Amino acid sequence: MDIVEKEQSERDARWLDNQKELGQKGESIVKKFLKERYQASIIVEPDYKGYDFSVKLPNREFVVEVKTTKGNDNRFFISRNELQCAEKMCDLYYIYYIVLEKSKCKLYVINNPIYTLKIDREILYENLVNNEMIQAQIEGLIVTVDSVQLEKFYATEITLF
Repeated sequence: MDIVEKEQSERDARWLDNQKELGQKGESIVKKFLKERYQASIIVEPDYKGYDFSVKLPNREFVVEVKTTKGNDNRFFISRNELQCAEKMCDLYYIYYIVLEKSKCKLYVINNPIYTLKIDREILYENLVNNEMIQAQIEGLIVTVDSVQLEKFYATEITLF
C-alpha cells in the first residue's frame, strides 16, 4: 500500500467512525418521525438483521435502514449484509436517508437502494470482495447519491429541537 492509498484508507476509517455517531442521531430522528407521523409500531433490530427497524402500520409492514450525513456530504456506507437484505426483501426494504443541517434535517425515503439507485450488482459484489479501503472486519460500499437524483426521493423537512 503506497502513501496515497494509506492516507485515503485512514480518511475512510475516520469517516466511518463519524458516521456511527451521526447514525445514532439519525435513528432517533427517524424513530420519532415514524411514531408521530404514522403512529407506527417500531421494533429496533440488532445489526446482524441488515436494517435498523421493523415498522408495522395498520395496513403494511416494512423494514428501514437509516443513513445519516451532514450538509452536502451525499454519501453513506452500506454493508454487505444490508445490501443482501435489500436484495432479498425487495420493495419491503427502505433507506431513510437523513441530511442534518443546523436546526433542521431533510428526510429522503429510498425504496430498495439496489434497484432504485440502479447499483450494478456485479460491480457491487466485486467491490465488496476487493475493497481494501474499508476496515478489515467491515465489508461494504460507500454510496454517493448526486443531488439531482436525491431530489427524486425528497420526503419532508424536520425541525430539530
